[in-house]
Amino acid sequence: SLIDYNFNQTRVGVGVMLNDLF
Repeated sequence: SLIDYNFNQTRVGVGVMLNDLF
């Protein structure tokens, strides 16, 4: 569903952000 897609995109975005920091 669209909500699941948005949630997954947010999780990926946070993961990339954390990867950048650490």
